[in-house]
Amino acid sequence: VLEKMTGEKIVGYRGPLDLLPNCALDLMKQRKYLYCSTLKDCDWAYVHEKYPIVELPTEPALDDLSYFYFSYADEATITCSYPVDYVYEFWKDNFDELANENDKIMVLKLHPQLIGRSSRIRMLEHCIAYMKANGAWITTCKNVAEYVKEFYVQKAEERGNL
Repeated sequence: VLEKMTGEKIVGYRGPLDLLPNCALDLMKQRKYLYCSTLKDCDWAYVHEKYPIVELPTEPALDDLSYFYFSYADEATITCSYPVDYVYEFWKDNFDELANENDKIMVLKLHPQLIGRSSRIRMLEHCIAYMKANGAWITTCKNVAEYVKEFYVQKAEERGNL
């Protein structure tokens, strides 16, 4: 359905609720996926050791679900959502910290039904504008994964491992 709607081949995977079943990487390899964006093990992109799949790690603090999810069916979420100014400052600070280290990745996970409110979209616009003004490369997971894979292949060739 997604391929039909977008005209793009699906090349990546993010597990629902950030779950990565034991068979997931094998299935991604079979389907010739380029990347996975499920794990939360670090803040830089890398290629999985046994698979030719790039991992674009995520972070719960960079997921709008952590701030804006609400459901009467889920008692744990019956609280007020966070103010957009708080979320902006938090994401901005995360960006600044990662940008200072030069080799890090910041994957914002956004859900249309959550970020889609006008005040939240405006906050996201300001956040993206700030990041772009401070040197961020704003792009798709596919583009980042292609860049990372090329980087690691080049490094392996330089070491004589390919």
